[in-house]
Amino acid sequence: MKLLAFFALTLFSLPCIAQTATIKFMPGIGEEPNGYRTEFALSVNGKPLKIKDSLPQKIHLAKKGFDRCTAIIGKDTLHFLAKFRKDEKYIVQPGCCCSFFILKPENNPQRGTVSFTNNTKESLLLIAGEANIEEVAPDETKTEFTYESAMCTFKPCSIVIAKTAYNDPKYDYDGNGKDYDTLWAEQEKYIVDGVWFHFMHGEKITAELNEATGKITLKPDGYLSRREHQKFYTE
Repeated sequence: MKLLAFFALTLFSLPCIAQTATIKFMPGIGEEPNGYRTEFALSVNGKPLKIKDSLPQKIHLAKKGFDRCTAIIGKDTLHFLAKFRKDEKYIVQPGCCCSFFILKPENNPQRGTVSFTNNTKESLLLIAGEANIEEVAPDETKTEFTYESAMCTFKPCSIVIAKTAYNDPKYDYDGNGKDYDTLWAEQEKYIVDGVWFHFMHGEKITAELNEATGKITLKPDGYLSRREHQKFYTE
């Protein structure tokens, strides 16, 4: 009887064992060439990480769904979702002109895709990573590969659904002295909703728009195969 109770307790406890990965911070994050320093903080699933510690730090992964991350850069706060893998090793290093930091797995990092099915009665825009824009007609599905700057490939990616007026050429920067602050504030009014996801393992993500609330929900849809990744990357 005691033996049976032991096995029952063991089986009950197995799903409760937390899955973990590790993150290591590389030198130089927040340090500018002119000596100026920007304060930086990063937490994963509510646990703050020690930015100045160069040793690998353990992170506990979400039992289901996505991992929730928060980055504080100076006075700005960025909340983004990610899907860390069990026992994987990750590194955080300084970014470049278009990203304050880069977060990626040590082994085989890959960008992914976001898909959107437009269930509304008007055309909408799927915008991934700011520069990748697809117009999606009613009842149509579009998939966008999340290209980023070649120097800052593995930074959090914005996923936005917007009205088509968002893509009016008058909002494009052409250096002619227009009042872009006013124009871009106007452009933002056409955003329906936006979320941030950090692609690291070739994730395939589906963005669903709740028409009643105007909110985006992200759902995992597997990972890109080697052939799929090469197809998107070379097109």
